[in-house]
Amino acid sequence: MNKKFLLAISITTLLSSVHAASFDCKKASTFVEESICSNEKASKLDEDLASKYKDALAISNNPEGLKAEQTSWLNMVRNKCKTVECINNVMKERIAELSKNSSSKLVFSSKDGKYESEEGELEITTSEGETYFKLLIVNAKGNTGEVEGIIEIKDDIATYKDKEQDCMLQFKFAEEEISIIQDGSCEMGLGVTATGLYKSKTMANSASVIGKVGDTLGDLFYSESETTFKKYCKAGEEENAGNILCIARNKSGEDNPTIIHTFTGEYEGPDGELPPLSIAKKYTLLSTK
Repeated sequence: MNKKFLLAISITTLLSSVHAASFDCKKASTFVEESICSNEKASKLDEDLASKYKDALAISNNPEGLKAEQTSWLNMVRNKCKTVECINNVMKERIAELSKNSSSKLVFSSKDGKYESEEGELEITTSEGETYFKLLIVNAKGNTGEVEGIIEIKDDIATYKDKEQDCMLQFKFAEEEISIIQDGSCEMGLGVTATGLYKSKTMANSASVIGKVGDTLGDLFYSESETTFKKYCKAGEEENAGNILCIARNKSGEDNPTIIHTFTGEYEGPDGELPPLSIAKKYTLLSTK
């Protein structure tokens, strides 16, 4: 066999064994770094951990302290591992720790929410550091089109591309509205286009969710789901200990991340624990920010 061909096979094999990671694998110099780069599962966990750390840092009240904590964890925990299994396990534990810290705060992307144009509905949600969109268009003749995917927002601009659907969408974010320009068919129905201006439905419903002191959580929260309750509400801390803090929502399920309700009431459970929704509904509105 030709030596050049053998060399090509060797290089290809080597490259295929290197997986993406949160750092430059070309500069990997330790056992842990090389293991992360060469192991698909470890590489994925490393990327997930980097994303969770970034999210936690963005909402931390003490970012410098969190940076020091992360550096200490890298040096004293992760880098002490001698096996890939150890690396994977400690990264899973760290992801869980950072997720717990992040989920204890009510933080939603300022761009999250539901928007509508004359013919379309757009929903933007942020989860685990990624921004998802779902777009549904119904024109005057009843023809429809639907597109959904992940976008990365930079300087209030985002672009979505899907070659298989012959679709490119450019999103431009402004206060309480998003403009979309469509290029390609995007497999839309006849005469259907996503191009247009989408105004925030969430902000339009702000007045209906502000409430007044003394209103019950049951009056303002509009949900029978414990899962939804836990998603939008959290137990108060420090000066709000014993209270419940909730992101404002209206009867149609729209949320407004700029409005936070503080409810007060009685619950005999452990400090820092949300009471069941059946009890929480009796809590009354103390303040709105």
